[in-house]
Amino acid sequence: MRSRHAGSEAVVRRSADPWSVTSEWATKRLHSAGHLHTGHVLAMQIKELESKRGAVTTAAELTYSPDATGDPPRKVVVKQCNDFLFWSGYLEALFYSRLVSQTPDLATPRCYDVCLDRERKAYLLLLHDLTDTHSLLYSPSGSAGPAPEQLAQIVDQLAYFHAHWWEHPRLDSADFDVPVRGPVRLAQALPAHTIRRMCDGRLAADVPTVEAELGSRTPAGWREFTVAALGRWADLLITRTGDRKALTLVHGDCGYWNWMAPTEPAQGRPVVIDWGCCARGLGVYDVAYLILQSDLPRATQREVERPLLERYHSQLTGHGVQSYGWSQLLHDYQLAIIANLLIPFVWRDVSRHGMTMDAFHAWDCAELLTGIA
Repeated sequence: MRSRHAGSEAVVRRSADPWSVTSEWATKRLHSAGHLHTGHVLAMQIKELESKRGAVTTAAELTYSPDATGDPPRKVVVKQCNDFLFWSGYLEALFYSRLVSQTPDLATPRCYDVCLDRERKAYLLLLHDLTDTHSLLYSPSGSAGPAPEQLAQIVDQLAYFHAHWWEHPRLDSADFDVPVRGPVRLAQALPAHTIRRMCDGRLAADVPTVEAELGSRTPAGWREFTVAALGRWADLLITRTGDRKALTLVHGDCGYWNWMAPTEPAQGRPVVIDWGCCARGLGVYDVAYLILQSDLPRATQREVERPLLERYHSQLTGHGVQSYGWSQLLHDYQLAIIANLLIPFVWRDVSRHGMTMDAFHAWDCAELLTGIA
């Protein structure tokens, strides 16, 4: 799920919706959350940024009455959706309402309010708009990808975040037993029967559908490889994750398009946005996804890949993860590479397939998939 803005996607409008974004609504929510002590919102200048499948991204600039006190935001991003994308919204709401406070050193947008209605399958987030001080590493007009030093800063944050949630009891919650929409779906540590059902469904329906949609863009040998990989993937993932050892909370869509860099380097580190795919899984999946979907030249990717993995492992250890050896990380990285090769199921996009296949061969992933060369 590729985000295009500071706090991602949001705001579904319905005339009778109690969460309809108006000045009165914003006043009530900011008062309730403790950000606006006195006064009220006089006006909201709203700009719709993106709309898809029942979700709309909205940026708003707020003007307050002269008697306003507290720390109310001037610019916000509102994320709201319902039904189709509800589970992603639920997980993001869960992250901001209950989880993010436990990792205060993670650079992510401040959340001013969370509204969640499971019965209506609707959610809303009110997030700080960072566009005055940060810009997306991704540009819709094209980008050369993040600089190696930015990748290193991101890996440091991932290691900190993953270390905190490493084998955390909270991950045993049923919240993390539901398949997530988005690229992480084939890398989630789910119950065994769910993993098998998902792989069977991909084989029966999605392989021919994706191949038909890609048409002439389908890479040579992609169907044969994907069928063979899916045939082994359930066993591989269940064997690795069934005992819940060395698992953590992952971002799940950790491409560089979901990171914002400060416009002035002295302003700090890149900020991560869009937590709608957060899931229980292998921490190094986030690192693999970041590298393999980076749009870096292949030679540069090969050059930075191992140093970034070594940096990640060192940082994990430094944050207190003591029982996760280098050989285990490499095995998990092989699994993460295979999971990245299945991403065309989600995006219908094979533009990075060649780069990921290079990694598949460079890291000897074929040894995990008997019969695939």
